[in-house]
This record gives sequence, structure tokens and C-alpha cells, in this order.
Amino acid sequence: MFAKRFQHLGEIERKRIVMPDNTRMRLNRLERPQPWEEELQRRIVELYRADQIQQYPNYQPFYEQLAAFAGCETDEIVVGAGIEEFIRNLFMLCIEPGDKVAYLWPTCAMFDVYARVFQADSVRIVTDLRPPIGAVVANDLIKKLPPDLRLLILAHPGQPVENMFSRRDIMHIADACRDRDAVLALDEAYYGFGSHTEINRPRYHSNVVVLRTFSKAFGAASIRLGYAIGKGEIIHALNAVRQSGEVSAFSMHAASVLMKHHESHVKPAIRDICDGRDWLRAMVQEELGLKAWGYHANHVLIEMPNAAEVAGRLADKGVLVKAGFPAPIDSHMLVTCGNRELMTTFCAELMAAL
Repeated sequence: MFAKRFQHLGEIERKRIVMPDNTRMRLNRLERPQPWEEELQRRIVELYRADQIQQYPNYQPFYEQLAAFAGCETDEIVVGAGIEEFIRNLFMLCIEPGDKVAYLWPTCAMFDVYARVFQADSVRIVTDLRPPIGAVVANDLIKKLPPDLRLLILAHPGQPVENMFSRRDIMHIADACRDRDAVLALDEAYYGFGSHTEINRPRYHSNVVVLRTFSKAFGAASIRLGYAIGKGEIIHALNAVRQSGEVSAFSMHAASVLMKHHESHVKPAIRDICDGRDWLRAMVQEELGLKAWGYHANHVLIEMPNAAEVAGRLADKGVLVKAGFPAPIDSHMLVTCGNRELMTTFCAELMAAL
């Protein structure tokens, strides 16, 4: 019934994350944990023309607005249902059964899922947890890339470990991928919280594609909207396999309003989250005496021997964090950050649960 390369899909089980009824603080999904101000919510809802719900959307104006916001041309960008759609499509475009895909580990669990779906040979490059955490040396990473690599996915910065590379490092990694005739996908999901961007890299490296989302810094995870920026063959291929209607009209409308209010609402909200993140990290380090990291994204990674047990006690009180990671971070907890007020409340809950 299925193509030969997909006859194994019955072996892959996908489970959805279920939120308990008693949830008070949802700090386990790497999303904005607090609602937007009522003013911004009202502008999104009131400006949406529900009388056009029966019509197919007009995509070109949104592409023009997004390209101007991102600083690229409209023919260098493709819109899709979050970064994950592009990850899946890159697997589909780059990988034949047995081909090699590489990524830093631990990372987004979906990288492993798609590797199984498309029968890729996964090369996990394990993050070095020695201080500073996430300090993977570019030369060491390049040495671990196999000569027959087809795809490297580099979350920049990453999660749960906040891997970061300099622009020079990214250039060397891109060159190494080009020498192997491999695609480098730069996952910039957490851009906006303090990391630099490689948004111009595709202009100098035709094998590079930069992936962005509205789920994190824009605080709009539910609209499921992301975009890819690249040149030449990569962007043409992603454009060729996109759906005829990439995303919904409401998703584009909400994203459009958020872009228009980036200076007035989004950027100040990002600063509040960064302030809460930095305060929580310092409190955990100085007051609790625990190791903690988190400088360039919207989360703090905390090391504690009984992380899973503490996460369980927090969950019993309706406070959800992420734990239960595989080695080498099995003794760590990941906390999605909000503003300082929320982080102060969380810190009190954490202290009580220790």
C-alpha cells in the first residue's frame, strides 16, 4: 500500500502532550507563558475580517511584509506551518534511506522522529557539558561530520542546551557542509532573545537555509507559522513542495499585526522575558547553589540530581517544567521563562519543591 521506503511507518508511535487540568504555570513548552496584553489581543481580533473566511487567502502582501521585516527579497522566502514543516521537507528533499543527517544532541525530539520516518542514518553530535555549557567547538563538530553527510541541522541557539557559534564558526561549518555537498539548516527558532542571526548567510553560501518561527519571540505558537530564507536550489525546492495554501488567513493576519507592533509590544515583551530569565538564572545559582544556564533563548537549564522528582512535585501543584531528558542531561530541568513577576512566583514554588 505504501512506497517501499515508508512501509515501516506502523512502527512509529506519536503521542501528543496532554496538559493536566490543574495547570497553573505552563513552563514546559518553550512558548510565551503569559497572555499578550488585552490591547494587542483586541487589535488582532478586531482587525480580522471574518467576512472573508470563505475565500482563499491572498498571500503576496504577507510575503512582501515578511520579506521587508526579515530583510530579504520575496523570492528568497517560503512560509510554512512552523519550522517543523521545513525540517520535515528537508528530510524529504535531502535524504534517501541510509543517508546521513547530523545534529547536536540533545535537541528537538522531532529531529529523531523524522530521521526514523525517512530512514536516515542519524549522527548525534553530543554536546559537551563542561563549562561553559553548550560550548561545542566548531572544529570538533566539523571533524565529526561524515564525508557522505547530506543534511546538518544546527539549532542556533539550541534547546535544551543553548549551543552557540560565532559567525566565523558558522562560516567554517557552512564550508564543511558545502564540501560534502550537504545542506546546512540553521534553526533560529529562539532568535530575538539575545543571539546573533545568520539571516544573510544564504547570500554567501548557497547550501544554507535559515529557519525562523513566530512561536517564540513573537509569542504566537498557536498560529503555527514559520518561514525559511535561502537562495537558489534550496529555496526553489522548498517552494516547489509547499502546499498551495501554506498557512491560514488568520495565521497571516495575526503575524502581520505582531510585525506591525514589533517595536511597541513585541520587543518590550522580549526584554521582560530576558529580564525574568536572567533573574531566575542568577537566583538559582546564588540562592540555591545550583548550576544553571540560559543566556540567549527563552529558557533556563538547571542541574540538580533529582530533577525528575522535583519536576513531579511541581506538577502535583500545577507547575509544569520539562525534565526526564536523556543522558548527558538526565539530571537537568528546563524552565520556560516569562517576566520577572512570573519567575519570582516560580522560584518560590521551586524552593518549596526541593
